[in-house]
Parts: sequence; structure tokens; C-alpha cells
Amino acid sequence: MIDGSAAVVYSIGAAPSPIWRGPVLMRCGPAFTLDGRPSSGAYQNRVVLDGVARFAVDDHPELPVLLLQLEQRSGDQLIRSSAVG
Repeated sequence: MIDGSAAVVYSIGAAPSPIWRGPVLMRCGPAFTLDGRPSSGAYQNRVVLDGVARFAVDDHPELPVLLLQLEQRSGDQLIRSSAVG
């Protein structure tokens, strides 16, 4: 949540237009101002990544953080990434 009240939702699904490669990771939430703070305007849907083959978020077994795992397809190459956030 941003500022304790504005939820940000991520989802995976079909691309909203043919300019994107395969399934996409979408973000739905408030826009941001030029200084990086959430705006008070309407929520916006934005493509974050395209070519998404797999996306998973899990609780870390020992820390109060999330584990992110992502697989993205670029042509015939599969790119795997992971992060803690």
C-alpha cells in the first residue's frame, strides 16, 4: 500500500495491444508525480514487463520481505531473474 490507503495490484495476462510480446505483467495503481510521490488522481493500468513466462512472489522463510522470481521470454531465450524486496 502507498500512504496506507492506495493499493497497487499486479497481474499477469494477455497483452492489451499487439505491440507487446506475449503475456504481460500489469500494474494497476495511482500515478506518480514528477518527484516520485503517489498522485491523488485516478488509478492507471500500465504494462511493466512483456514476454512474461512465469512470475511468482513468496514469503521469505526468515525475513519480513518477499522473494520475487521471474521468467521472461525474448525470442528463443528464457531469462530468469530473482530478487528480494
